[in-house]
Amino acid sequence: MRFAAYQRCRSHTPWLPIEVPSQSDPDVTYTVMLCPFGNVDENICECPGYEFRGECSHQVIAAQLWCGWSEIGIGAERQTRAQAAMMVCPACGDDTEWVFRPVKEGDTAVS
Repeated sequence: MRFAAYQRCRSHTPWLPIEVPSQSDPDVTYTVMLCPFGNVDENICECPGYEFRGECSHQVIAAQLWCGWSEIGIGAERQTRAQAAMMVCPACGDDTEWVFRPVKEGDTAVS
């Protein structure tokens, strides 16, 4: 069995915390835990509105701030050699991580 190795942004981490500024107070930020399954309604926010209603605008804003870069993504921005060596995401500048996965016969997503 062959394996493919590629880098992806650390934003793929399950339940990634994302800081979102308050829309009413510029000195306040809220942490939104980003759902690993991509469902915006399941993002969890620490703001009073979410606690009261179970939903808030910060859930949507956090989803829009999510990078999601992967070296094998369709139309993915390419890393420079320096970015690849230093494990830096070319899209957001955050850290990347190595992913290893089995390659099936005829898989063209990873060379």
